[in-house]
Amino acid sequence: MILVYHLYDVVGGEDVWRLMPQTYYFSGGGELDYNFDFTRYDVSIFLDANFPLIDLSSVWTQNQTFRIVIIPGYFSNRSATQVDFNDYNAVIEAYGINPASIKRI
Repeated sequence: MILVYHLYDVVGGEDVWRLMPQTYYFSGGGELDYNFDFTRYDVSIFLDANFPLIDLSSVWTQNQTFRIVIIPGYFSNRSATQVDFNDYNAVIEAYGINPASIKRI
């Protein structure tokens, strides 16, 4: 199982992560989606919108941070009903992921 989180905000020094896909709505009816797909070899993060992406401000495309969590199938089948995947910190805790082991690429 692959989970991708987008760093949405920092509040009081704490990161606010949102599970993707994530849709943002603009005045005038614009919709922007952060989404992803994956194979057994890679993960691709991409933007999709109902307007030309060339019109999108760079605040949405530059200096974005994502976290990709890979959960082996034998873990996901056993405990998927017990973990709120929308809560990044709950996922890290449930699967015993050491934050120090997170790689920045």
